Amino acid sequence: MSSMEKPNIVSKKKEWHIPDTNEFIDTDIVMNAIYSANSLCTGRFSGIETTALPPLRLRIILDKLANPNLTNEEIYERNKAFAEHLSKRESEFMDPNNPLPTIGIEIEIPNEDFLPIFRSIFDQIDIPNVSETEGKHEMNPNFSYSPWVQARMLQEITNLGIVPLKKGDGKKIIDPEKPLSLHINFGIPNTIRNWERMIEGADSNPEATEVPELGLINDILTFAFSSSNRIKNRKTSESIHFHKGARETLKDTGNNKFIYRVEFRATEFKDYSTYRLLAESQRIMGMFISSVKRQEKVPMSGAEEKLALLWDEFKKEAEAYLYGEEKLETNLFDKYMYLASRVMETRPEVRKNCRALITKYSKRVAEILNLDEDSEISN
Repeated sequence: MSSMEKPNIVSKKKEWHIPDTNEFIDTDIVMNAIYSANSLCTGRFSGIETTALPPLRLRIILDKLANPNLTNEEIYERNKAFAEHLSKRESEFMDPNNPLPTIGIEIEIPNEDFLPIFRSIFDQIDIPNVSETEGKHEMNPNFSYSPWVQARMLQEITNLGIVPLKKGDGKKIIDPEKPLSLHINFGIPNTIRNWERMIEGADSNPEATEVPELGLINDILTFAFSSSNRIKNRKTSESIHFHKGARETLKDTGNNKFIYRVEFRATEFKDYSTYRLLAESQRIMGMFISSVKRQEKVPMSGAEEKLALLWDEFKKEAEAYLYGEEKLETNLFDKYMYLASRVMETRPEVRKNCRALITKYSKRVAEILNLDEDSEISN
């Protein structure tokens, strides 16, 4: 469908109310909001980086729903600064000299919370989504270069009213008893020959995908940012998964093509800390990928050489803490799921110390790459 066509939403029922109110929205108003978002993003916002457009479209839809009498030009002026800022950050991260991998997410929402009107919106603005088994609906936005685009996607999805919330401590929160599955995936450059051998053999030989360093990353990220309820409610028995055929990116120069993805599947979307998880996990992966490039003796930039050395420090300290001081077994989340959840429940210091360790090295990556340490999620 052309983005300039008005969307065809079959149902005319007043089935969706404005978030935080009891006021229902007529489908015609939703149709007009989608039309405004698509026309603005192919017109006035055509200079915005393509990978920054999905959250912008959602933001425009929300603005138009709340203010249906505003013209497109007025909507443009209200969202111009936001769009330019997000696009600028995306441009900085897509620079081929920035060694951090591309990042993507998959989030699952209960079917009862994913109304048909939401499906219509996502289909009309080209955000992949699909109904899955076990009563879930998965949203799989396109990858981005900056983690803040994915973070903004999560916030706009929440603002839209899709994410089920409950009242707690004077504000609305995601119910900790009903954790939301969040998968995070990263692009892997094909200059790393070992990846290709491992991934090509993944279908016939699962053991070929077992990379101890990735297990370490999964362990520390999951202890730091997931909950025991999330672990006990997992659908998959493997926390790490490889994918072939990643989408082409602007960092795909020469032989350095991000044609594979590695996916971490034990994380969750629950609160503000998730935004921190996206940024910090990308930096940890940047260190790791640089270290493998060094091992494979492929050409590296000065920044990558520094990240590779930093990985050595991180790996030593993380292993000493998790497997030494805490005496935890490697890949605990896959081998002994309920034991891992029990550790999370009874030893809160593990979460605290894992977060501190991740943040420590994340800040050092930011210093090497001259990344801003500001918060991108505010309004």
